[in-house]
Amino acid sequence: MHVLTINGGSSSIKFALFAADQLRSPLVSGKIERIGLPGSRFLIHQPGKESESREIKALDHRTAGVHLIDWLEKQVGLDAIAGVGHRVVHGGPRFSDLGSTILSLGTTSGISRRMEPSDASFEQKRPAIHSTRVHVFCSTLRL
Repeated sequence: MHVLTINGGSSSIKFALFAADQLRSPLVSGKIERIGLPGSRFLIHQPGKESESREIKALDHRTAGVHLIDWLEKQVGLDAIAGVGHRVVHGGPRFSDLGSTILSLGTTSGISRRMEPSDASFEQKRPAIHSTRVHVFCSTLRL
């Protein structure tokens, strides 16, 4: 079994896949960068192997997440992923005192409700980006 960790920014998703019984060093890690921009790239690093980098179409966080999930399915199979950890910044008062929260489709609605009007600063929009990524992973992996 494996554990997937996700750390997303405004235009990137970083990931690492760990064996559930060996959480100190990842089996594979990488990132999708320039999401929503021309020249999006998928970078993969596996210890002992040459790093890979290829251009992909990552129009938004949803398509970037789907690309990563498709790649993971080919590498290890989705049934082999027991859980996903996702760093969420600005979770709001509902999540701030908990430290860690088990993510589910219900959690994504709580995060997305923190989205501010369209003229808000990026920091205020960040919860909607997190919610999109979390929803993609939770719905696909049936978490």
